[in-house]
Amino acid sequence: MNKPKGHKRNLLKPYDKEMREMRERGFSFQQISDFLLTKKIIVSKDTVRLFLK
Repeated sequence: MNKPKGHKRNLLKPYDKEMREMRERGFSFQQISDFLLTKKIIVSKDTVRLFLK
């Protein structure tokens, strides 16, 4: 069962501002990915990087 294209992007949208603030404070993409894991959102650091582009 494939997820619809953009599925992860939709999961990340509610955390957009928070992730951008984390980047401004020097957090790595991996640290942001780990933070999202605490919210039960499993994404790679590359997915975070692409989302924040």
